[in-house]
Amino acid sequence: MAEEQKAIWGDVKQLKSPAYEPAAGSFAICQESGGRLVLSKFYHCRDVFHTDSRDLAAGAIIAFVCTAAAAPKVAAFVTEFEKRLGHEKLTRMGLTNSASIMWVEPAAFWFGNPLRRSLFTALLRAGVGYNPETNNFDAAIAKEKYLGPTKAAVKHFLEGHTWISSEVDTARGWYDNFAGISVESLTKRLTFKPIKEKDLWRFVYDKLGVEDGTALRKMYRTEVYGKKKDADANPAPVEAPAPEAKK
Repeated sequence: MAEEQKAIWGDVKQLKSPAYEPAAGSFAICQESGGRLVLSKFYHCRDVFHTDSRDLAAGAIIAFVCTAAAAPKVAAFVTEFEKRLGHEKLTRMGLTNSASIMWVEPAAFWFGNPLRRSLFTALLRAGVGYNPETNNFDAAIAKEKYLGPTKAAVKHFLEGHTWISSEVDTARGWYDNFAGISVESLTKRLTFKPIKEKDLWRFVYDKLGVEDGTALRKMYRTEVYGKKKDADANPAPVEAPAPEAKK
């Protein structure tokens, strides 16, 4: 395993194996107790899982059902997705003592909005079909049934439009909000994060090397009023009009 991959690949976690064999692609909420993971029931429907896990926050661990051979592919795919977003705080993942269950600690970013969490679980499923050696990133997205029909939205999201606007119905999942919508609707639903006015002004102050608004006004008076005063004191010479030609 590459050094970069080791950074997000955690230790094997112990869990009590479920009494039944959960279907591949299922999810469960985990609680850590006595050094072991205690699992809730498994959900194969992502929408139901998101409804029951809506109170989860950063630091939470979920279980994802896939083979031990597929788990590193899932981890590599999610890491690739997050790095394309320019993130440094990445999702951590690892194996468990069950051959068919991996643990996942999503990065805090994914808890910022229900639609992000909905996208994240679809990414876990897409990761099963990812090949790190060939980096079939786009193909893995296109193949996943809840991502393929929303590939335009996924592309838009990866371009940095990760802010979920009020145009989105957060009671519905990623697929329901973005499958088959127009470009106009897409650009209204996924946008860049709004800039707070105070942050914008702080940026201006830092760029100009001033402390605050008072200093900025002083600079303005010096730069603008001063130049105007100099211009008034030294007016540009006025050229005499050319004499009219005799008729």
